[in-house]
Amino acid sequence: MTITVEKSVVSGEIDPGGSKSISNRILIMRALAKAEMPIYNVSESEDTQVLIRLLKENPEEWNVGDAGTAARFSAAYLATRVGEEHVLTGSERMKQRPMKPLLDALICQGAQIQYIEKEGFLPVKITGTQLSGGVVKLPSDISSQFVSALAMIAPYGKQDLIMEFDAELLSKPYADMTLGMLANMYIQCAEEYLDEGGFRIYIYIGTPLLPKEFVVEPDWSSASFWYVAAALSERCELELNHYTEDTLQGDSLVWSLFETLGVSTRFTEKGILIRKTEEPEVDEFVFDFSDYPDLVPPFAVVLPLLKIKARLEGLATLRYKESDRVKTLAENLKQLGVESRILEDGNVLEIDPVKVINQSPLIKCYGDHRIAMAFAPAVLVSGKISFDTPDVVNKSYPNFWENLRSTYKTLEIQ
Repeated sequence: MTITVEKSVVSGEIDPGGSKSISNRILIMRALAKAEMPIYNVSESEDTQVLIRLLKENPEEWNVGDAGTAARFSAAYLATRVGEEHVLTGSERMKQRPMKPLLDALICQGAQIQYIEKEGFLPVKITGTQLSGGVVKLPSDISSQFVSALAMIAPYGKQDLIMEFDAELLSKPYADMTLGMLANMYIQCAEEYLDEGGFRIYIYIGTPLLPKEFVVEPDWSSASFWYVAAALSERCELELNHYTEDTLQGDSLVWSLFETLGVSTRFTEKGILIRKTEEPEVDEFVFDFSDYPDLVPPFAVVLPLLKIKARLEGLATLRYKESDRVKTLAENLKQLGVESRILEDGNVLEIDPVKVINQSPLIKCYGDHRIAMAFAPAVLVSGKISFDTPDVVNKSYPNFWENLRSTYKTLEIQ
């Protein structure tokens, strides 16, 4: 697919949809509680729709496809289904993504899990049982989704769960989101920093008290791509519906970070109004994204196109996403005419300001939805961009291209 624009003007009103992260969590929490609670504004993403289908059909072969969140949450959920036997599997890419830390933590609590092909990876055979809880030791660089998966099943264990880490958890805001949701259901949670540098999360057993209904808040990581558009536009006035300052999502940090890049945010009764206000205040940007990995792609694209030298740190977990996201970003930045360097074993990406932008780049998505959405706003600078697999956006934001069509005022899609 090729997109072109004549003028980089962005305006209109859109609704990026419910948070995928919150949707997936509340679906698992409802299933664990065996509740009938209605859930509104559920994400239309493929990841969430896969989980909805699996929870409804409860098949013997639980195939999550490419849905990483569904794979992790399902592993923990299925381990608690007393007397049920399932094979948890996924796509070929999903079978390459590590699962061992989560599966080990479940086995440590008495879960019955057998590897079918390669140890530490899907597919696995899971026979449900009541887990013991207790103390589980975990590395601090473990995926926050593993931590959230363990946290959501913790109230149903035989004893309280204590997750003990050798240092403070990476991507902690995502785990905090889960703990916040549990706390809202009257499950006691606590955190403790140890003198020797360690960190603990306590989750106490109990019966979650779910509300009568649940409304999923909008997705802040999806909003990040509209902030990129605002920053790269000549003129932008864009309304994003239903966003509020009161949010569980750590990625809401995006609006304050973009203040220094010339984009203002005003919270209104309808949501947020974002505007291009001025040129960026900085010529160099250094930030540790350990807690905000989903914000890396939009910042990797917007900074060099604003002629800002960038050093993006804390990228260790990005190699295990839908693609090796650091390498994929570097390759596609080069397509734009932007030079970058991967340093410190993939933990750091240094990016130079663009000198001459390629007028007709081809973006290779490698099955990664965030790559397609991060590079799409670059068309406001280059005038033309092609994507090899544009439908990858369905994984998290199925209406992305239609929203682009309605807001990029001179956009043409071929």
